[in-house]
Amino acid sequence: MQTCPQNCARRCSSLDSCQARRGRTPDGRFHDLRMADRSAWEDWITRDRAEIARLSAEIAAAEARIDSIVYGLFNLTPGEIALLESVV
Repeated sequence: MQTCPQNCARRCSSLDSCQARRGRTPDGRFHDLRMADRSAWEDWITRDRAEIARLSAEIAAAEARIDSIVYGLFNLTPGEIALLESVV
């Protein structure tokens, strides 16, 4: 075994496999990234998750508005709406 070319301070069974992982262990987690790099990645992932959550909420609200408009166009009663939503 040779020392990792990425200076991850561990022994890699294959230099090629370590380079292919680009700083990831076999289970996909980062290994020995510099703290500044790790912090930058964590910040990016957190922002990405927040954006996904924001967009998901926006989509759900738009779907609810569309449903309300369609129910009104068809003059559905609350009972009919409940029946429709229970099957969808």
